[in-house]
Amino acid sequence: MSNWLKKIFLGYIYKNELDKLLASKQQMSFKKINNISIILDGRFDIKEAYFYRLAKYFKVPKKNVKILTFFQVNKKLESTILNKSYAQKDISSFGSFNEVLEVFCATKCDVLINYFDQNDIHLKIVSLRCDKQISVGFNSIEHELNDLIIDVSTKNKNVFANEVKKYLKIIYKFQQ
Repeated sequence: MSNWLKKIFLGYIYKNELDKLLASKQQMSFKKINNISIILDGRFDIKEAYFYRLAKYFKVPKKNVKILTFFQVNKKLESTILNKSYAQKDISSFGSFNEVLEVFCATKCDVLINYFDQNDIHLKIVSLRCDKQISVGFNSIEHELNDLIIDVSTKNKNVFANEVKKYLKIIYKFQQ
């Protein structure tokens, strides 16, 4: 199936699922951050250590940080990152996920960080299907997708981290 037709199908599925999610959102109580998941656009040269440092601030152990990287191009990946990444081919035209995506989305997390700045349906649909309490992302993405929107460039990763710390500290009434 052609790529543009796949994007149309996925866009329709995404919109329906987003509408259902927004209609079912409830008031939540935020107690403590135990798990953090990150969806990272592979175009950015950001090392895992950056996210582990951010998690350390909230006293989240490294084992409770899950990072999933999206690669625009279907390329041969090293076996060490194979289970931490996906590409367009891993999402069917009708929105079915491969096992890596299914496991990532089913893993409950307190905070989901959407570290991408493009309205790519392959990034957005994975974010939408994640089992999260709160999602954080950039201003350039649909505002309905994220609960906390940070208005900085993706190039300013330190400013982004400081803003995330500041606002999550308030939301979770975090005590250092």
